[in-house]
Amino acid sequence: MVVSEDSFLHAGQYREKSIAESARVLKPGGHLVFTDIMQSDNCNLDQMAPVYKRINLDDMGSPAKYKEWSLKAGLEFVEFEDLTGELAKHYGTVREVLLSKHKGGDLAGKLSDEFVTKMASGLQSWVDQAGNNNLAWGYMVFKKPLVPMQKPVTLVPKSPSYKELTLSGMPSVTDALVVAASRLSELDSLSGPKCLIRLGNLPVICHVLSQ
Repeated sequence: MVVSEDSFLHAGQYREKSIAESARVLKPGGHLVFTDIMQSDNCNLDQMAPVYKRINLDDMGSPAKYKEWSLKAGLEFVEFEDLTGELAKHYGTVREVLLSKHKGGDLAGKLSDEFVTKMASGLQSWVDQAGNNNLAWGYMVFKKPLVPMQKPVTLVPKSPSYKELTLSGMPSVTDALVVAASRLSELDSLSGPKCLIRLGNLPVICHVLSQ
């Protein structure tokens, strides 16, 4: 089992690689379980500047992103226990305790007024954006399957392959089609273009529709 507690946030641009490395070290049947402070899937990015400034990052992960990255790493999504409502309570309580202790003189000589003011402002940013439904938090659980997940296969159609028939003289269209029909009967029964007959500059493409 790989466990992470509110750490992937700080990996910044390496969040996806962190998920991939977690998947790599897991044994088949093992689980990746983590909590992380995330931006919500429907986050209003225009309101997130104070939060990004506080953590000195340009973005955050999201439930959808972690699902996407984990799938790419070969993990199966198990569940997301959404406990986002706890964020505002947590940061709001920390802010209240900080300001209370500062007001009571408990932090004198330990923390400067400037530090306390800046910290209180940063904590309020978390509370505000949690209230704006721009944040998410909870337990995310993924599993490494016992059998490796099969990657989707994209079928690329092959270009048609023609067998060219050249008729001497100036045969009629009827003559050309008779010859084509006789040749098509010798080919396999798969539908599709099978041969190309040229009547002067006029190409006639013959198909097998059914047999």
